Amino acid sequence: MKRFCFMLLGVLMLQNMQAVDNQISSPDRNIICRLQYGKSANSDGIVNYSIQYKSKDVILPSSFNRSIDGLKLDKGFSVEKVEKETFNKSWQNRLGELKQIPDNYIQLKLFLKNKDKKLNFICRVYNEGVAFSYEIPEMNGNDSITVSDEYFSSCVGAPGAGEN
Repeated sequence: MKRFCFMLLGVLMLQNMQAVDNQISSPDRNIICRLQYGKSANSDGIVNYSIQYKSKDVILPSSFNRSIDGLKLDKGFSVEKVEKETFNKSWQNRLGELKQIPDNYIQLKLFLKNKDKKLNFICRVYNEGVAFSYEIPEMNGNDSITVSDEYFSSCVGAPGAGEN
């Protein structure tokens, strides 16, 4: 019994040290965005990402990073929760030729925490492309924070990688 508990503890510790991967695709499955986060992610970013279009690398592994109130959020963070949702809605356009504009995408939301700082990283994959955003939720009753730095790198793939 002791041996089993020790092995289970070792597996859990190894799992905690490894980076976690999530992959989401566009509704038509032509675009794939891979997100990697965790202690062994292979760059300085809080979240690392890469993008493929029709199985070709368009954006090579790149990173996203923030500094909030002078605290750089590239180390010591943990993922509290991951949410994945599919949206297929439309909205009314009052200008232009089209009246109904489709809003069709798959979203992955990472709830990240570093000490008393929190950050929600959002990735949306549409048939037309990928969008990133972030939310800073209310923390310990603070009504304001300072985003002191924002780092977002994109390593572009080989020329013609995204062409048909």
